[in-house]
This record gives sequence, C-alpha cells and structure tokens, in this order.
Amino acid sequence: MKTVDGYVLKSLGSQNLLVGMGANVAHSGVLRKMNESAAYLWKAIEGKDFTEDMLVDLLLEEYEVSREDAQEAVKDLIKDWMEEKVIE
Repeated sequence: MKTVDGYVLKSLGSQNLLVGMGANVAHSGVLRKMNESAAYLWKAIEGKDFTEDMLVDLLLEEYEVSREDAQEAVKDLIKDWMEEKVIE
C-alpha cells in the first residue's frame, strides 16, 4: 500500500488534520481529523510503500498496547483510509 500524493497532514493547535491539495486528490480541503496515533502512523508512512504489519510494528514501538489491539486498530484505520481514497 502507499499514501496517495496530494494529501498532507497539518497541525492546527492540538488537532491533526489530513488535507487534500492538488489535482490528484479525490477530495480537496480538510478530509479528516486524526488522533495522535493515526497522525503518527501517517507521518511514518507518507509517500512510502507500507504493509499492515509495518503499521502494527510502528504502534507497538511507540505505544504500550498489545499486538492484538494494535492489529485491530490498524485494520480499522486501513479500512477508513481505503474508503476515503487516501491510500492505494
């Protein structure tokens, strides 16, 4: 998988916002708010090829969660990102 070019993570105060900019994006303007862990993952994989397992490992390195909880969170996040067409 890979992030789609044209989506940028912006910080506005304590909020992390994924913003679509440019002709390649399915949605322009603010697409979604991201919590701290989703923003951490986006920053780590932006513009790179990645796998579900890589995201799970990143969560385990940064947060004190079980592998099972990390896998479930990543599956949900990937599903959301695919539906929003910000990854392919």
